[in-house]
Amino acid sequence: DNIPYEVYKSMPPEWEHYLLNLYNTILATEILPKQWSRSKLNLMYKKGDKKDFDNYRGISILNNITKLFTSILARRLLSWAEYMGVLPEEQAGFREGRSCVDQIFTLASLISINLKRKGAYIYATFVDFKKAFDCVQHDLLWDKLFKMGVSGKMIRIIRILYDNAVMQIKLHQELSEEIEISCGLLQGESLSPALFILFIADIVSFFKKNEAPGIKLTVSNDINMLLFADDLVLFGYSWHDAQKYLNILAQYCKDNFLDVNIQKTKVLVFHKSPRTRKLKDLYFERVKLSYTKSYIYLGVPFSSSGKFKDALHHFSQKSIIASVKVKDILIKSKSDSWETKMTLFDSMVSSATLYCSEVWSLRYLEPLEAVQSKFLKTLFFWPQHTPHYRVRLETGRAPLSLQVFKKVIKYWIKLLSLPNDRFVKQCLDVLCSSDNNDKHHIDYNWVTMIRLWTEAVGDPYFFHLMDRDYVLNNKNSIILKMQNHLLSKDINRVLNSKFASSYRLITDFNFSSHSHI
Repeated sequence: DNIPYEVYKSMPPEWEHYLLNLYNTILATEILPKQWSRSKLNLMYKKGDKKDFDNYRGISILNNITKLFTSILARRLLSWAEYMGVLPEEQAGFREGRSCVDQIFTLASLISINLKRKGAYIYATFVDFKKAFDCVQHDLLWDKLFKMGVSGKMIRIIRILYDNAVMQIKLHQELSEEIEISCGLLQGESLSPALFILFIADIVSFFKKNEAPGIKLTVSNDINMLLFADDLVLFGYSWHDAQKYLNILAQYCKDNFLDVNIQKTKVLVFHKSPRTRKLKDLYFERVKLSYTKSYIYLGVPFSSSGKFKDALHHFSQKSIIASVKVKDILIKSKSDSWETKMTLFDSMVSSATLYCSEVWSLRYLEPLEAVQSKFLKTLFFWPQHTPHYRVRLETGRAPLSLQVFKKVIKYWIKLLSLPNDRFVKQCLDVLCSSDNNDKHHIDYNWVTMIRLWTEAVGDPYFFHLMDRDYVLNNKNSIILKMQNHLLSKDINRVLNSKFASSYRLITDFNFSSHSHI
């Protein structure tokens, strides 16, 4: 419709009422303009053979008035689904109050909980569906929605939208003829993700009906999979479990007309021992799958050891790329402002480096500091062997570990606020219990690492952290205490270091933000 979102955002109240009346009329009469179901698909080349359609990414463009309407439908549909409890706890994609961090934390916790047993193995099969949204059969979707209890009116309105759905493919500034969309979900609007997670919601019960218990979370609760939209991970203790679950998945895909991308589906076997036993081949519909020693799940690398050394390397590399971009911006803008430099670093480099760091980085805080130090040394042309603590004191920058600590406290408050039926809350409870009873599992227990970190501050207030109200009311003082502790550590390093000992005689330990630099 060529009407940008800004027009809708700046509409006067009387125009908003016109739009509201239009949407209400559509809901009442169940009649939609056919133009609302039309879309254009821009094909963006990725890599590989340009004649291969799979090497293009489709970006769908719909009328903004359609997207506003479908966003209202999506909100109503998801609110109903949450209220009725039709979505499984295993699914975190496109659900309010759930995030990638939750699934990453759950996976890391499952590894910690289950690798405590001597000789334990966890088979994790990371399944990649091939064009999952494009494979959804409309009639099967309507049938599933009806059986869930979605209202007939809601289903009819969505059906009308899809019955009239057509698209034109745009490539090299040329448009194709209109193509009827008889299969798959519309792209580029917020209703499709909601429909997809409802479409695939029965996969958990399907596995349980076929006797696929998974791995232990609590004494009474097993997990056989984690989902984030179409990102699926299957869990088992053995080759037999993993193969059985792949066979069940094959049947589910057959029943629901879904395809698995064999090349991108990988099996990662977690184990504590540096030496692994010989792994038998796994097959999906008679096609052999590949084992891997590392897999990037929702943006975070997991390795077979269950530790996050690969993640440290991965995000350090990302920081290098982001640092180069920041320097290019500074050169082109000819900016000498210290505030600008630090704002760019925080928004581009730090944010890329510390993605999900509240989960993966606690064992690697010291090497993580190299990211900020390298950036600052380059800015000032300082020698690369200059210690990190000297760099921080000279520039007035807090350690990156303080940012990690802030993220940890924020996530800790979230975990304590969740109901007990949430997997992440159950993970926290099990890790806390393990911390109390098993002091020899430090490297894997997230709670233990936080306890040791906070106790190092000098005030063992960790057990107060189990009280949500205490943490909420004392959040700022807890963070300030950690900030002062980290600053004191840097000062002590200067006072006790043999590196450039004259530095301690000339520095005034001015720890301001140094915005004048």
